[in-house]
Amino acid sequence: MSIAQVRLGAASAAAALAVCSLAAFSGLPSRAADVSGDGTCGSVRIGLQATTSKDAWAAQTCFSKAFAKCDPATLFVSFGGVDSGVRRTFTTLTSNFDGTCQVVDVVEHYRVPNYSQSDTYLCSSVSQTSDGLIFTRCGADGDVMVPTDPSSPKAAAFNH
Repeated sequence: MSIAQVRLGAASAAAALAVCSLAAFSGLPSRAADVSGDGTCGSVRIGLQATTSKDAWAAQTCFSKAFAKCDPATLFVSFGGVDSGVRRTFTTLTSNFDGTCQVVDVVEHYRVPNYSQSDTYLCSSVSQTSDGLIFTRCGADGDVMVPTDPSSPKAAAFNH
């Protein structure tokens, strides 16, 4: 087995662990009105082939509303360059311990041709501003902002 296969296997295992943790940790409240039938608020692409500001705002508003009600929702965010990038999957959940709403942040850093590393964090809060959606205290990454304008020069700061 190659190193790349081991790393890919580790990334898949981390993603599976996040899903299992999410299933064990979350409740099943009603869905927000603008979340799709499968709980997806959409995706935001930053960098190459960036999502339009209008679509980014709609996806961010959907997730923000779902978080406020602690409804189940998922937002996919990706930052891609020519040969590397980061993909983040934000998913709401309700704590069985204290009933608070939190967000699971599954982060995958990748580099062509065969490098991938993933981490899973819990974020404590989400707030929407005119600049973007801000996830606070997301593990080692701290605060993470998903910009409202994914094609702006400031959006490149997302790649962390």
